Amino acid sequence: DLVASRRLDWDAVEPGTLAVRLSLTGLRGGHSGLDIIKNRGNAIRLLSQILIQLPRKGVDLRLCRFEGGSKRNAIPREATAVVRIRAELLARLPEILEAQMSELKKLHTDSEANFDLHIEALQGDDIPPVKEIVAQGLLSYCFSQATGVVTMSQSIPGLVETSNNLGVVTWSEDLVTVTSCSRSSNGAALDQLCDQLASVAHLCGLSVRSDAGYPGWLPDLSSPMLAITKEVFAEYYGREPEVTAIHAGLECGILGERVPGLDMISFGPDIQDAHSPDESVCPESVAVVHEQLGHLLRALC
Repeated sequence: DLVASRRLDWDAVEPGTLAVRLSLTGLRGGHSGLDIIKNRGNAIRLLSQILIQLPRKGVDLRLCRFEGGSKRNAIPREATAVVRIRAELLARLPEILEAQMSELKKLHTDSEANFDLHIEALQGDDIPPVKEIVAQGLLSYCFSQATGVVTMSQSIPGLVETSNNLGVVTWSEDLVTVTSCSRSSNGAALDQLCDQLASVAHLCGLSVRSDAGYPGWLPDLSSPMLAITKEVFAEYYGREPEVTAIHAGLECGILGERVPGLDMISFGPDIQDAHSPDESVCPESVAVVHEQLGHLLRALC
């Protein structure tokens, strides 16, 4: 994971402006590994795009707050921003934003059923904007970093090899923090991606640090453990199991890094819409996993 941050410096409130909250909601979200290939909208990136484009639409703004996402390994479903605009522009804002949203929805016609941008004028003049250089750096970083699929596997058709998820933006009294979750089954590709993100962050005026994540675990279809598992499954269930690689963080990557050459497999129940409010598990598959584990342990003893 890459964590980028910047101290917040503030300007005085400009007379004749008012504060407006923009809330982007209704996106599907999902698991930042399993669902990253589905072209689901990233609320943080989409809202940063809106704010970057607004001045070109005739709406100059000053950023007062920006945050979104809830977990680094979940695709952000919501993001909010508070901006200051000239009071006379408020009446035109809904029409301008509606046109922007129409264009953004064209980017996700097959992956997002519906998402909306809500506008709320805030009362009071006590919400100051951050300095322009801070706002530009933050929004540029959120909009410009790669988020989604970076490369596909060259050995397994349809499998994502490397991806990045712009996961969470948090805003406190004096600090804004952006956390990105990068994944790859290829350790060299993961290092390269993290270095690229760090370079973009530095260009945008943010400092960076790396937090420990899941190391890459390259698929090994010639694994002896995999062969035994397939034999046991076929013996008890009368059919070959479906063997796939998935784009997700697994403990196997950590174990493999600690014990090089360790032969491992991973299997579990059928889960849908992981890391989202729609997450569910198939109860029947839990029973199959329990039985299969017992059969496999007896075969290995």
